Amino acid sequence: MADLLKDVPISLEEVLRAEKVVYQHIIPTQLTYYKNLSDLIGANIYIKHENHHPGGSFKIQVFVKMGWEAPLSQ
Repeated sequence: MADLLKDVPISLEEVLRAEKVVYQHIIPTQLTYYKNLSDLIGANIYIKHENHHPGGSFKIQVFVKMGWEAPLSQ
């Protein structure tokens, strides 16, 4: 696994540290069980509606993407 992470611009420790900060400000998205869809597919189907976040999923994804792509030395 170390070989897979050698070109990543941040360390795993930095990601885990950032996770603690992010989760202080973002409410976890509820999983909703859908019986009709579960019956149709033949499996337990749960849907996670990311658009229920206060900022909407798209804005959160863009913020994370921008942070990931930002140069480390600014």
